[in-house]
Amino acid sequence: MLKPDLPSHITSLLQSFDNLSDQEKIEKIIFIGSKLPTMPNASKKPSNLVPGCQSQLYIAVSMNEDNLSIQADSDALISKGLAALFLQAYSGQSIYFLFDNPPHFFSKIGLFSMISVQRQQGFLSLYKHVLKACSKFV
Repeated sequence: MLKPDLPSHITSLLQSFDNLSDQEKIEKIIFIGSKLPTMPNASKKPSNLVPGCQSQLYIAVSMNEDNLSIQADSDALISKGLAALFLQAYSGQSIYFLFDNPPHFFSKIGLFSMISVQRQQGFLSLYKHVLKACSKFV
């Protein structure tokens, strides 16, 4: 269920996909992923591997004061792009923002209709993986 009062950074992110065709949206997601900094190899460990993802997707979660710091990397361009979108939405936010705002708002750009069912499941697994990682901070 979409919240009508999404924060401005989420609204801006979603609006950046307005007036784009599905193909242009996919290209934008891949481009965003290409700009994601490379994750250090030390963080690419089994505990940071997202289960249920079609590709190898690593997510490392830490806290920077009271806000989440999330790093991601993947061997697949589309997965890296999806992770980059996720980071734009959640990294730098409080844990409670993550808990209170599941990634349903990405449906507003048609994300889930553009990607395969496996990638949809992987994206939701990404959210669950980050939730689980955050449980140690609460």
